[in-house]
Amino acid sequence: TGAWTNVTDAIFEHATSRPEEAAVIEGPATLTFHRFAELIGKATVYLRQQKIKPGDRVGVRMTNSTDHLILSLALLRIGATKIELSPNHAPKQ
Repeated sequence: TGAWTNVTDAIFEHATSRPEEAAVIEGPATLTFHRFAELIGKATVYLRQQKIKPGDRVGVRMTNSTDHLILSLALLRIGATKIELSPNHAPKQ
């Protein structure tokens, strides 16, 4: 175990040490640690391309799902703060 900055470091470490073990199970779908880390990494790159940076507050309107978890962890990896918005609440126009 190395010096971790946040919980996502543990996921990336497990992706190396136990890549084929189950990390997330949602219904019949299972993500291995390798795939889970890969998706968090891709989401992190995407968010950085959108100019999300440490300290930013980002509104997230999603139902609980693996995608929500991946996005949440990518924001954590960047150092941004996630603001949960109800997926049932319509934005004001």
